[in-house]
Amino acid sequence: MNHNSALRRKDDISSLQPLISLSAFEKGEAFEKFVASLFNLKSKRFELLHYNSENAILYGLAAAKCLYPDLKFLFYTKDRPFKFAIECKWKQSFGTGHFQWADSHRIKNYMAYEKRNHIPMFIAIGIGGHPASPDKLYLTPLSHFGYKTEVFERDLIPYRRNPKRRFFYDARQLKLF
Repeated sequence: MNHNSALRRKDDISSLQPLISLSAFEKGEAFEKFVASLFNLKSKRFELLHYNSENAILYGLAAAKCLYPDLKFLFYTKDRPFKFAIECKWKQSFGTGHFQWADSHRIKNYMAYEKRNHIPMFIAIGIGGHPASPDKLYLTPLSHFGYKTEVFERDLIPYRRNPKRRFFYDARQLKLF
């Protein structure tokens, strides 16, 4: 199945259904689709290689069983392509100023994935609004968290970005903006 077309299904849950009617899986899927939509996939500079929620649906896996990042992209430059991966997390709010973004086992898997595949991995965190249109968006390298399971809002301030702006990948710095 073409991953790019999977993000544009007509029955797309990201049509801002009321949050109360969405399951945790559907909220996660809506946020993943939102993040993927910030890449100009029609430009031929970005290609979506892997979409984890699609695999979870196809193979009946629970999201907790998926050991790989939600999204994997290829960015094309004149010289060569660059791969990178993104794990997506959406929360209604920071609550008391922090939340657990992943358990230690999952973080170890992400670190191993990054090292084994020799590709940078990023964490996209959406806060508030709707998963398909969050009020706040943060994008941080996985290395920023290290093995910390808790995310504090104050630590994400430098990584806040406009949730309406498309992503750009800097191949020299291996950074996603």
